[in-house]
Amino acid sequence: MAHGTTARAGAARHQVEVTLREHERHGPATGRPRKVPDTTAVRAAAQAAASAAAQCRRHLLAVLATNGEVSLEYFAGLPSQAAAVLLNAIEIALGQYRPSRGSGQAVIDDAGLQVTVRPGLPRTTVTVELAEGRLTGPDLRVSVVPADKSPDVPRQATPDTAESTWSIA
Repeated sequence: MAHGTTARAGAARHQVEVTLREHERHGPATGRPRKVPDTTAVRAAAQAAASAAAQCRRHLLAVLATNGEVSLEYFAGLPSQAAAVLLNAIEIALGQYRPSRGSGQAVIDDAGLQVTVRPGLPRTTVTVELAEGRLTGPDLRVSVVPADKSPDVPRQATPDTAESTWSIA
C-alpha cells in the first residue's frame, strides 16, 4: 500500500496526495466501489432451517426416548415420522448386532439418538399398531437415549443371532 510523502527538489517543496480505493483486481478499473450483495435473507433462511431441524430433533427425542429397555409395544401409536426414524435405527442396530455383547447399537445423528436393540423372547412375533399401519416383527427389547448418553442395558444370556424378519402393513 502506497502512502503520501513529502519530496524535496531544490528550494520548492512538492506535496503528493494519494487516495486509496477498494476495487476488484480483474474487474473494470472505473474507480467505483464494488457492490456487496445483501446476505440478510440467505442468513435468515439458514437460521430458520437450523432452528426447524433443532426443533425436529427435540421432538423426536421427546417422542422416542425411553426410560430403560422396553418392548416394541411401547411404541404403539407412534407418528409416521418418528416411526420411520425408529425403524431405520432398529434396522441399523440389528445389522450391528454382536453376540458377544448380546445387543446391537445405532446412533441416529438426524435425531440425536442412540438406539440399543436386544433380542426378546425367542421365536415370538409381536404386532404393534402404529399411527399409519401395523408393524410385525420379532420380539425385541429396545432402549432409546440421547446420543451423548450411554444406555443402561442389562446383559443377559441371548441367542447367537438376532432375528431380523420384519413386516410392515
